[in-house]
Amino acid sequence: MYIAIYVWTYYEFSCSKYFDAATKPLRQWVRVFSTTAIAPNRQRDKSRVENSLGLAEFGDAWTEFYSTNSGLPIGRGYDRVVYGDHGPYVEFSAHQLCWPTFPAFMEKPEMSFFDEYYTADGATMLYAQKRTVVNKPNPPNGPWSAQNNRPEGYANYLIGKFYLACEPDIITVSRPSTKPRRKKRGKGAEANPFEDEGGDEGGEGVERVEGAEGVDDAPCFSASDTWPEDVWFQSRDWHWRKEDWEWQALGPWTENWFGDVQADHGAWPYAQVDAPVAHPDSHPNAHPEAHLDAHPDVHPDDHPDADT
Repeated sequence: MYIAIYVWTYYEFSCSKYFDAATKPLRQWVRVFSTTAIAPNRQRDKSRVENSLGLAEFGDAWTEFYSTNSGLPIGRGYDRVVYGDHGPYVEFSAHQLCWPTFPAFMEKPEMSFFDEYYTADGATMLYAQKRTVVNKPNPPNGPWSAQNNRPEGYANYLIGKFYLACEPDIITVSRPSTKPRRKKRGKGAEANPFEDEGGDEGGEGVERVEGAEGVDDAPCFSASDTWPEDVWFQSRDWHWRKEDWEWQALGPWTENWFGDVQADHGAWPYAQVDAPVAHPDSHPNAHPEAHLDAHPDVHPDDHPDADT
C-alpha cells in the first residue's frame, strides 16, 4: 500500500511540469476560421475565385488588391473570402484598406444593411456592413444568387467589416515575390514551444498576430513598406494608419459630381475617420445586405426585402 502511494506521488510530481506546459496560455491572438463554402453553389464560387484570382479562402497580410477599372490600390491584406448565396465577397478590416481610393461616401438610412464608399470614377463600390442578414434566409436576385433558405441567413457577413465583390472585373490581385517573415518570440518563458523555424504555426485557417492588443489592431505591413509612387495618377501624401484619418461629412451627391472630381481631384475630402466603422451594432453574421440596397450595377437598391 505504501509503495503504491509513493509510486503514484512520484508519478504525479514528475508529470506536473508537462501538465503545466500543456495548459499554460501562449499569450497570443489566434484566429480560427470555419469555411463558408458549405453548399454546392458556394463550392462552385470558391473554385471559380481560386482559378480566376488565386485567392485562398482565409486571408493574409501581404496580398495586394487594385481596382481593375482604374488601377488604384484598394488594400493590402484581407481577412477572408466570404462565400454566401449572393456570390463571393472579399472581407477587409479597416486598417487593410487604402482609403484615399474611396473619396466618395454615401451614408444609407439607419435601417439599411450597409453604407457605401466609391472610387472617384464611381465604378467600384466598397460595402461598409452595419447590420446582419441573419433574418434573410435568401438573397436578392443576382448573377450568382441561390435560394437555399438558410436559417442562419444567406451569408456570414460581419458588422464593422468591409466588402468588395470578388470578381476579376472588380479587383486585380497581386502578391509580392516573397512574403514578410513573422517575428519570432524571444527565448525563455515567452518562447512558443510549438513554433516552427519559419515563425508560423497552425494550419489552414489559423493566423498568429504578434504584439497586438486585438486581432484588428495589428499593422498589416511594416512602416517602411509603401506603395509604388507611379500607382497614383497624381502625387499625394496619404497614410494607411487609421489614427491619421480625419472625418469630414460629405454633402449630397450632385448630378455633375464626377465632372467636379475630374476637374479638381482635391474636391472630395477623404471619407475616413478613426476607422470608418460600418456600425457599432453587432453580430458576427452579416454583410452587405450589401445587396438589398446598393449600387445600381451591383445590387438592386429597391429590392422588396430591403429595409431602407
